[in-house]
Amino acid sequence: MPEPDISLYRNQILQLEAELNYVKAQLAQVTQPGSNCGLTCDDYVQLLFEVAFEGLCIHTNFVIVDVNAAICKLWGYERHEVIGTNGLNYIAPEYHEIVKTHIRNNYPHTYEVEGIKRDGSRFPMEVQGKSIQWQGQTVRVTAVRDISDRQKIEAALIDAKIRYQALFNHKSEAVFINSFTETGRPSQFIEVNDTACKSLGYTRAELLNMSPSDIMPKDFFCKREVIETLRSQKYATEEILHQTKDGRIFPVELSLHEIETVEGKPIVIAFARDISDRREAETALIEGEKRYQALFDAKAESVFIHNFNHEGIPSNFIEVNEAACISLGYTKAELLQMSPRDITPKGYKPPINIPQKLALDQFAIFEAQHQTKDGKVVPVEVRAVLLESTENLVIDFVRDISDRKAMEMDLELVASLDYLTKIPNRRQFDHFLEIEWRRSCREQTNISLILADIDFFKPYNDYYGHQMGDECLQQVAQAIAQTIKRPGDLVARYGGEEFGIILPTTNRDGAIFVAENIRQAVKDLGIKHERSTINPYVTLSLGIATLTSTSDQFSILIKAADLALYNAKQSGRDRCCTN
Repeated sequence: MPEPDISLYRNQILQLEAELNYVKAQLAQVTQPGSNCGLTCDDYVQLLFEVAFEGLCIHTNFVIVDVNAAICKLWGYERHEVIGTNGLNYIAPEYHEIVKTHIRNNYPHTYEVEGIKRDGSRFPMEVQGKSIQWQGQTVRVTAVRDISDRQKIEAALIDAKIRYQALFNHKSEAVFINSFTETGRPSQFIEVNDTACKSLGYTRAELLNMSPSDIMPKDFFCKREVIETLRSQKYATEEILHQTKDGRIFPVELSLHEIETVEGKPIVIAFARDISDRREAETALIEGEKRYQALFDAKAESVFIHNFNHEGIPSNFIEVNEAACISLGYTKAELLQMSPRDITPKGYKPPINIPQKLALDQFAIFEAQHQTKDGKVVPVEVRAVLLESTENLVIDFVRDISDRKAMEMDLELVASLDYLTKIPNRRQFDHFLEIEWRRSCREQTNISLILADIDFFKPYNDYYGHQMGDECLQQVAQAIAQTIKRPGDLVARYGGEEFGIILPTTNRDGAIFVAENIRQAVKDLGIKHERSTINPYVTLSLGIATLTSTSDQFSILIKAADLALYNAKQSGRDRCCTN
């Protein structure tokens, strides 16, 4: 197993041990006469100094007196090369004044600067320092953390939100988002994009006071089976009618997608596309060849005409329009020598039996993949229509849905994170645990679960207020997340003030070690809690369960961890218990 990246250890294990003087005083008791321990107080302090996961530096007047192994590894120097040098040598010049200000004023809070490694490369650092008395002189102890990973995650979240908003507002299709009422009927719209407002002639404020039935003609309703399909399969398509503010009625094709919010509530995203031109094209097929040909070639959608043989194998294309040629990068002559199979990526199988569906309903709507001449794979939505003729012709109306897929991926990212703590939410927790539980069953390996609960959080919330309560949850969540060392583990907000930590391939002793580190990291945050009856600072109770999967029901692991958590609380809190 590769050595874990030390930047993942960004826990708060050193809030300078509730001041280094306090640690020394406590450790000094161990060396009193009668103690069985042979180490001196300074030995203990030096031991803590060396084993800390964070980089630690002791300096006076900017001259480095001592450093630990972690900071040497971070900067890329040997210990003897650093001692006696100016600490500013390892900070980017543009941050020197900031560092000097913090040191001169003895500021205790954290701040961010750029560090410089031996090879000259820069990296973001989080710095926190405090002046103390040590060996008869005043020195400053500074803790340093590499926050490169954290900044990447924060940048990814911001980028996802920006891309989602850009796609949403600039999408050529109308987009409507709504939820369901308690009776299961569609609610008023939660959000709409600019295209929706323009297509219907309403302002955004007007649409947000309306529901899907308000933009359909009177006595026109969406089919019940469409809603049932959406609720059961999370996806459905339907052709309906929309009515504008001035009374104009036009046909639209709806693609409905149901997803869950971070609170677990279902919402529906409806992509509505005006298909007036498609209806005209279909009418043109009946009315005459010339009108059909004009609409066919001018159509923005890709159009392919082919048929199936008696074995259900598609023939070569009989006709394609210009949009089809442009989208795939082939000439018309090339496409007429090809079949639908030739523009489908190798190994890809359609989600439905197309010939069978056409034989039953004369049409089929499904998502598929097309491959361009240069090898690019493009997600598409296909509406196949079977024409009643001796040749059993099939017309495929195809449109690129890359923007929609990108927005759905961004929505999935946002939906998997807890909005307050920015760590995975309960939905992601359940999904991850189910996957790892099955893996444990297949490979017969241990899987451990830790459930952690903030002690006396309700009294804390009532006394300090909801804003401080939210900040407490955020700090605890980040402290737990920064304690976890392996990328294959997961920390999630399980609910309220409770957190879940999933540790695949971890035995009982390993889980206890992780849980104790988490408990200490949260205690070391030093968050004051005057309503706690056990400690003046915020603490955690933790329940640990370790099992080897023998069934499909991972709920037994949750129940075992929950029982252990109950025992931890009953035993006095601020402790870890196993089951």
